[in-house]
Amino acid sequence: MLRVLYVIDTLGIGGSERSILDIASTCPGITPFVCRLYPGNTIEPEFTKRDVPVHAFDIPDKYGWPTAIRRLRRLIRRIRPDVVHTTLFRSDVAGRIAARLEGVPVVSSFVNENYGDNHRRHLSRVGLLKNRGVQALDFATARLVDAFAANSGAMKAAHVEALRLPAERIEIIYRGRHPERFDVEPSAARRIVTDLGLGDRRVITMVARLLRRKSQGDLIEAVRGLDRDDVTLLIVGDGPDRPHVEGLAAGAPNVKLLGPRQDVPAILAASHVFVSTSEYEGHPGAVVEAMLAGKAVVLSDIDVHTETVDDGRTGRIFRLHDVAGLRAVLQELLDDPARARALGVAAREEARRRFDIARIAQQHLELYQRVTARGR
Repeated sequence: MLRVLYVIDTLGIGGSERSILDIASTCPGITPFVCRLYPGNTIEPEFTKRDVPVHAFDIPDKYGWPTAIRRLRRLIRRIRPDVVHTTLFRSDVAGRIAARLEGVPVVSSFVNENYGDNHRRHLSRVGLLKNRGVQALDFATARLVDAFAANSGAMKAAHVEALRLPAERIEIIYRGRHPERFDVEPSAARRIVTDLGLGDRRVITMVARLLRRKSQGDLIEAVRGLDRDDVTLLIVGDGPDRPHVEGLAAGAPNVKLLGPRQDVPAILAASHVFVSTSEYEGHPGAVVEAMLAGKAVVLSDIDVHTETVDDGRTGRIFRLHDVAGLRAVLQELLDDPARARALGVAAREEARRRFDIARIAQQHLELYQRVTARGR
């Protein structure tokens, strides 16, 4: 059994945190350990339930790299992992350096597009300078890494360019989820309908952090203009952009902001269409979940979305920020429920084939085996 230490910033609610939980508790042939460097433990109890030990450093500084590196080195000496797997920038820096100093192979995940134009155009002048510094540090410490796992082809291409890495050192391993988690009992969906007062309304759902790059405003505007009065939009998630989104939704009784929820599978089961209007993503776990739930997914035409669904067969694609185009696609699916159901069935089959967590965990195991074999 390979001993794998996963190093991540926090265990708050997020796609990367959920992915580590699923991989660590599912991957065959490994003994997992998880280390979170900074405060944030929302989903930590789920690791405990699945017998995945968590080492919490709770470093109070935003970065605190000297402390993180020193404590990680002690932890590595104590648990003696065969591989250290880092995720997210702050943990990448600390984990790469600590593992290399202790002579342990390092794998790093690429899960966000941090250096592209879509990201940088939202930054202030100070933010741009900071982003350039982050890229330089990422570039330098990436030279300490034995192999990379990118959660999409789009992420691989972005980091080959931004960090000047050889493409052959980056393996594409998509986000995975447990399919059975989305086999929801009808009674659970009915409870959502009752609790939210949805009645027989057609439900459009978005699950995403409230950030400008998620473009929730485009979806709200599209729903406002639909030629139907039996539609409700549910937006699940929280984030720093919440006041802005609340302002956009003000006065729209058919838009409900639900905040963070632990019953997303049941909410998806009660939904008819799922939408992502993002400007950029890694590989969106929320889209994978909607596909596994058998929902018709409507996605902006960014690279990772077109990599995930086949327009017209397993989902629908619209041009980013084209509110009229988005509205037309929604109108089409709401007016033709049979078409929406057919897309959902195809999406579910595709997601089970490509994104089942058992398949994704096996790919991680094979990557760890290759890295450790080279080390030996």
